[in-house]
Order: sequence, then structure tokens, then C-alpha cells
Amino acid sequence: MQSHCNTRVNSKTKRSALNAVRIAASLAAVAVGARWGLAPDSAFANTDIPSGTTLNIAGPTLVDNDLILINSDGGGGAAILFFGTNSTVVSGSGVIQLNATANISARAQLNGATNVTVTFGSGILTHGVGQINAFVINNGTISADVSGNDLQLLTSSMTNNATIQGINGGLLDISGITLTQGSNGKLIGGNSSAVQIFGGATISGGTLSTIGNGVISASGVLNTLNSVLNTGSLNILNGSQLNFTGSGFTNSGVLTINSNNGGNATIASVNSSLTFSGTGSVNLFNLTNIPARSQLNTGAGAILTLGSSQLVHGLGQINAALVNKGTVSADVSGGELVLQTLSITNNASLLAVGGGQLDINGITINQSGSGVITASNGGSVQIFGGATISGGTLVTFGNAAITASGATNAVNSVINTGALNIFNASQLNFTGAGFTNSGVLTINSNNGGSATIANINNSMTFSGTGSVNLFNTANIPVRAQLNTGAG
Repeated sequence: MQSHCNTRVNSKTKRSALNAVRIAASLAAVAVGARWGLAPDSAFANTDIPSGTTLNIAGPTLVDNDLILINSDGGGGAAILFFGTNSTVVSGSGVIQLNATANISARAQLNGATNVTVTFGSGILTHGVGQINAFVINNGTISADVSGNDLQLLTSSMTNNATIQGINGGLLDISGITLTQGSNGKLIGGNSSAVQIFGGATISGGTLSTIGNGVISASGVLNTLNSVLNTGSLNILNGSQLNFTGSGFTNSGVLTINSNNGGNATIASVNSSLTFSGTGSVNLFNLTNIPARSQLNTGAGAILTLGSSQLVHGLGQINAALVNKGTVSADVSGGELVLQTLSITNNASLLAVGGGQLDINGITINQSGSGVITASNGGSVQIFGGATISGGTLVTFGNAAITASGATNAVNSVINTGALNIFNASQLNFTGAGFTNSGVLTINSNNGGSATIANINNSMTFSGTGSVNLFNTANIPVRAQLNTGAG
């Protein structure tokens, strides 16, 4: 039987409230302390749940066409709407408002027992300030919409098939739960609002989006995104690590690593082999030229593929087994973007522009025929630490240069069309089928006082239309050498 009631549940007037429920709704309502029960298949008009009161919904259906107000009197005790008996479908066109005062979210709670699922219909709006501690399937709207205040999703995993958002300056907190989104599920940071992911939370599937200056931010080291689409501003706060898993990350927004420019290591970690696709960017951000503060890394055995329209740029470190089909750019004047730790395959563009410095430190970069390493517009590419560039093309523009320093770097079967420099006291080794030089190779480019060597390690041809410049101004020939190895 479906019943209708317009009820104020108040622990101070237990008997009259219970009588009202019985008379008006013919409900089997039972009070236990300040806990009240509504029978299965109930329908509400307008219901207040004051501070210090728990209203138990028995399920399996609840029709809400008006307002259920949790903590209606704004008191300091916990007011709870509790789904404790059966899984319940909440239908209708009504509102559930959590009204926790002083931004103390525990004062207004929507809770469920561990074996109970609460399904919100498409017309249900759940909003305000408080906590949701329930296995929820959301087909309606859940909204943190009170400026400067938090609506917290806690304790139980949830499924979102519609909209969960922070708007009007509200803060939506997703703490330590898994939020699984269907194809129409959207997590939105509205203008001047934030969605905050922390406590080891996982977002699986669906879309992340922001409006205006709204953000979605991750803090802490155990949060995960699994096969999501990002179309907005997704930030990893300083000292945090956001893990990427699943089939891929479709990024048509901006992922910013160390968005608040703090002093600790901040990491986007790709923990399974996947592709960053879409038309967006990854911004490694810090203002102090300490690259370790912003990192894009891969976990053990994982390979990250950058799609053709992805841009990874800024100032930081890439410690990743990377297959680049997009653009990796050191584009912060005076700042360094460091490629290190794991080998990289480049099928597109690695570059330094705008005064930025691209450091290739101790790794092998394998380039296909379309792979290009470029220094342009005041940028520089630095090769050191025993790095090897194999295949592809080296290009410079204007006064930019690609420079090798140290004794164990190598170029293998590359094409050079720009300014390739060997710094003083360094040795650059040439291996492979040949060196196609249509630019300028300068040995001892900075005119230092120590022996500087271009060393040919196997039989090959220097071809092309370029030149090799053995440079020093002190007429001490040993400072600039072109040598061949044994055999």
C-alpha cells in the first residue's frame, strides 16, 4: 500500500508526531529513542527531520514530490535520513536537502545500511551541506550548492548515471570511495566551485568537466582515475599522486600537476599501459625550476602512449616509458623539462621553445622517421648522462642549439639539420648506419680548455650538405678532435 504524509519528526514531540503519522498515513511507524520508521511504499509531501532525529525508510519505494529537509531546525545534533531495511527507489520530482549548519557535515546525513542500495530517480535533487553515507545509484542530481560549504560522499561506493556537481561556490568532497560512472555520468566543478577527490577515492568511467574557474582537484597519494573522459580543469595538488588505470584517459581539458605550486613531489602515475588521447594538455607546473616537484611517471611494466593531439609541457620530470605521438614541449623560459629514468619512443615532436630547456638525461630515445627533436625560439636541448638518440631528425631554428655534454652520449643513425654542439671536455659517440649532417656539428662549441671529441665508433658515412667545425680560439688543436674508434 502506498501512503502519503506531511510530517515533522521531532524527538521532543514523539507521541503527537507518531499519532500524526498513524492517523494521516496509516503507517506502521515505530519510535526507538529518536528514531522513527516509515512503512514500505511511502510517499512524502513535505517532511522535516530535526536535529537529533533519525527517520528510517523501510522501502522498497519512496515517492518524493516535495521536500525532505534533514536538520530542519539547524541544530547541533545529527539529523539522519536512514535507509536501513530494504533497498529503496526514490522517485518523483522532489528534493532532499541536507542542512548541516556551521559546515559541520555530520549534522545532516543520508545513510544506508551495508546491504541496502538507494536509487535516486531522474527527478530527484539531493543537495546542500552534509554527508551521504550510502550505496547510491544516482539517476538524478546530487549538488553541493552552498557557497564555501561541503557536501561529502563517504563510506559507501556509488554509481552515477547522471549529474554529481559542485556549484554556486559549493565544495563536493569524494572521500575514500569508488564512484562508478555510466556513459551519461558527469562529475562537474561549476563556476567558483570545486570537486575534491581524496582519501583513496577512485573515479571509474564517465566524464569530468568544469565550468568557468571551477576545478576538480585530487589530494593525497592513493586516488585513482579509471578510464575517464576529462573536458575541464583537473588538478593534482602539491605533495599528491593521482594514479591512472584502465583502458585510457581521454583528455580534452587540462591536467595540471602541482597546480598550487608547492614544494613537494607531485605525481601523475600511469599504472597500466594506456593512451592519453583527446585534444587536451598535461601541464607540469612549478615556478622555482625544481623539476622533481612536477612528475609524469609510469609504474612497473606500464607504457604511456600520448595521442597525436596531446600536449605535455611545462617544467618538471617525465619518468615514463613513453610512446610519443603528440608533442612534448619545454616551454617555460629558464625552466627545465627533464626526460629521464625510462626509454622513450618518439614518433612526433620533442621540443624546447620560448627559452625552455629540454634535458635528455641518461635514457635512449628511439625515433621513427617522423620523430623530431627541435630547439627553437631561444630554447635548448641538452643531452647528457649517457643518453642515446637513435634515428629521426635533430632540428634547430635561429640561435637555438642541441648540445651534448659528458663522455658517454651517443647518436645513432640520425639526421641533423641544425646546430649540434659538443661541449668542452665531452665526447659524443656516433654509431649505426651513418650520420646525415645537413646542419653544423661544432666540436668544443663553448671554446673550453679540455679535449673535446666527436668519436666514430663503427664504420659509417657522414653524408648530407652540412659541416663539422673543430672550434677553439687558442690554437691548441687537441681541444677539438674528430676521432674513430678501434677497427
